[in-house]
Amino acid sequence: MIPDQKISELSNTFSSLFELETKDQKIFEVDLLQKYVTKLEKFEELNRKEVNKIILLLEYVLQSAVDKDEKLFEQRFKALRRHAQKHFKVYHKGELQSLGIGSGIAIGVAIGIAFSSGFRSVGLGIAIGIGVGIPIGISIGNSKEEKANKEGRIL
Repeated sequence: MIPDQKISELSNTFSSLFELETKDQKIFEVDLLQKYVTKLEKFEELNRKEVNKIILLLEYVLQSAVDKDEKLFEQRFKALRRHAQKHFKVYHKGELQSLGIGSGIAIGVAIGIAFSSGFRSVGLGIAIGIGVGIPIGISIGNSKEEKANKEGRIL
């Protein structure tokens, strides 16, 4: 269980973010940080060591937002996102779809090059492959995103 003292410290730091101007709240992604704070209880069930690390990362991110240090915030927020993805399989909305599109393009280009070898035009194969791969990738990404959303792994 997460100590109540840690939760109250995070809540106090987090509540000070709502005092920022609306522009700053968007820069420091206050809504997304709020979702991380609310997900802490679900994270707790998984791995205690990793939960402690994500709490520490969240404290660092919140502090850099309170200090209005954009560069430090971006670095720390990136570390928080990577940690949440790696250890808790939690993604931001649209991330899985983007990964799916990349995979689809790679698959499509491979198919396009294979079919274009008879025409001796690799450029045509790449163009056709990209055109075929994007819809494939969108469907792959959407299905992964829907599955993750049903499991509550999308912030």
